Amino acid sequence: MRKILPAIALSVLLLLVVASQAVAAPSLIEASAKVAYISLDTAFSYGGEIEFANSFFIQYLGNKHTHYALAGVRYFLLPYTPEAAMQTPFSFMFSAIEALRFPEGERLDWLTIFTLGIDYDFGKTCVAIEAGGGISVYSMKPFYLVQLQLGFHYTTNHLLSQTLLQ
Repeated sequence: MRKILPAIALSVLLLLVVASQAVAAPSLIEASAKVAYISLDTAFSYGGEIEFANSFFIQYLGNKHTHYALAGVRYFLLPYTPEAAMQTPFSFMFSAIEALRFPEGERLDWLTIFTLGIDYDFGKTCVAIEAGGGISVYSMKPFYLVQLQLGFHYTTNHLLSQTLLQ
């Protein structure tokens, strides 16, 4: 139990620190299809993600034997301002994720995950790849994951005045 508490505390701290970025972010909703390989499984997982306010997201991933429910915060490292983001289609991002793993025939597992990723925005669509790792909170078993994402997004920036965005 002593090993679990620092992992949980670090995850919660990072989620709180990184979440402050979303308050100033323009309103953006993105729906994505995902393919992921998580080293805890022997098969690829497929699913989707919904992202809100350019930062908060929820995901579902699953394969024949295992299902995942994930939630996290995404922080864009470069470009780091909304103005700079309008000038370049590339983004470099960091994600802090908490997940529940539902393996068939085994007990439920809780995962803490950190990833780095690159996102390329085509306008209304985007492609991203994320890679990282984490630890199973119950078994303390480390793992890695790689995710590929194709997303479609809608921004409501045109509905907001510039004074509201500042």
